Parts: sequence; C-alpha cells; structure tokens
Amino acid sequence: MMEPIEEAEVEDDPIQQQTDYIMEVWNSIEDLSRKITNVERDLADGRLVAEFIHKFLPSHVRLDQYESAADASNEDEAQEIKMRNWVHLNMFVFRELGLNVPIDWLLAITKEQPGQVQLLTAHVQTAITREYERMIDGAADTEAEQAAADDAVERAMRNDDEYDDDDNNNNDDDEYDVETLEVEFGGNEDEDEDDDDEDDEDEDDEEAGLTDAE
Repeated sequence: MMEPIEEAEVEDDPIQQQTDYIMEVWNSIEDLSRKITNVERDLADGRLVAEFIHKFLPSHVRLDQYESAADASNEDEAQEIKMRNWVHLNMFVFRELGLNVPIDWLLAITKEQPGQVQLLTAHVQTAITREYERMIDGAADTEAEQAAADDAVERAMRNDDEYDDDDNNNNDDDEYDVETLEVEFGGNEDEDEDDDDEDDEDEDDEEAGLTDAE
C-alpha cells in the first residue's frame, strides 16, 4: 500500500490549484491507465479516480467493477457508464471514507462542468489521508495488543515452570520423610529383635537349669 501523497496547499484559486495538482501529481503515479491531459474530460467517468484511490487503499476498490467510458459505442452508453461508475464509488468507496456525495454533484461531473471534479477529488485526497492514518494507528494498536498478549503468555508459562519446580521440591521432601520413617521404623525392628534374642537366651538358661537339676 502506497503512502498518501502530500496534500496541496490551498491558494486563492482552489480550482486551479487542484487542477495543477492533478496534472502534476496524479500523472506522476505509475500504473494509471492513461495520462490526464484535460481534468474535466479525463476524470468524467470516475475510472481514474477509482485507480487513484486503489493505489493508496487497494482493499477499498475493485478495479474490475469500473469501466472506461472511452469504450462506449455512443454518447448514451458513455453517460450510462459514467453514472454507474460514480454511483458505485459513492455507495461502496466514498461512504467508507466518510464521504456522501449528492447525485447532482456526480451528474455535474459526468457532464464535465468546470471545477466540479476538482472540488470532489480534493475531498477524496483528504479522506484517503485520514483513512490511511487511521489504518496505521489501528495496526500500531494491534501490534501493541499482540505484544501484551505474548507477554502475558510468557509470564503464565514462567509461573507454571516455577510451580512445577516447587512441586518437584515438595516431592523430594516427601521422599526424604519416607526414607526417614523407614530408617526409624527399621531401627525399631532391630530393637525388637534384640529383645527377642534376650528372651531366647533366658529361656535357654531356664532349660539348662532344669536339665542340671534332673
């Protein structure tokens, strides 16, 4: 997507200023289907205006929906193409850019009335710049939101790792306690065995005494 060209400064004669601007700046844009030599005539069918908007906001305009009046076989067909292009622009493009152009104004442009298309294209240029800046700001906000989301995920994962480490440490403590209990329990068994041995010795002594007495 191209960046909007710098808007022309308003002088005493805005119509002439815009005419000069179109002849100089619009004609410097690559890929326009034809060069502009007469502003009122060459912009009358709206096709070049659609191409101009598409250069800066390609997602807003489908160029295959706009015909050139130069391909018409007669004046009536040419006028029909002109109005169809402008009405389509007004309904599906201009409104997205915050513009709502009266039908009478569009009709005057198709009739190549002096100054009409210059005034409209000046509004279109301002709207393009405004929309472009809005899209850039929106993209920056989206990037900031994505960065915040990524940071939150990273913190959550870091907290999970810390929780797992604490859980492993607790398991190690539990194993140590079990071993300690086993050692203590084993010690009790040894003491019990010693007591059993002493009892066996006493019984042996008693049996020996009985034998001697006999």
